[in-house]
Amino acid sequence: MKKQSFKQVRFGLSLLVAALSFSGCAPYRDLPAGTVRDIGSSVVAREQVSVPVPAPEPSPVMDYLVGAGDVLMVNVSGRPEFTVTTPGGLGKVQGSRVDGSGALHLPLVGTVPVAGLTVSQVEQTLTSQLKKYLQEPWVVVEVAEYKSLPLYLL
Repeated sequence: MKKQSFKQVRFGLSLLVAALSFSGCAPYRDLPAGTVRDIGSSVVAREQVSVPVPAPEPSPVMDYLVGAGDVLMVNVSGRPEFTVTTPGGLGKVQGSRVDGSGALHLPLVGTVPVAGLTVSQVEQTLTSQLKKYLQEPWVVVEVAEYKSLPLYLL
């Protein structure tokens, strides 16, 4: 008798679990698909709110500042002695390295402090220095190697 009652309880529980499981799969058929019902409650009152959008601020222009360890390519029109070439030409960057004190050493003008200047400021400084020796010098400066500001990737 005890075995029979345990089987009945187990069967009844199985039916109950199956019925509850299948009732969760039944579709909700209160409204046809695509129908919108207005709730009309004061709790769900519609209110139009306008949020002011701030005007985008222009991003500041951040020119690179030359520092110790950078390699600068200096080209002066008609003056090949300013273009530093590397023997063999492979594996090394051509140009003049800014020394530890932030100075650049070039022919004619000698030592020129360039640390903390932008590339265009270096061009202007070299142009004014070269005007003592050349007529209307045309100077182009490019950063060949960025070494003054290390970049760490985490």
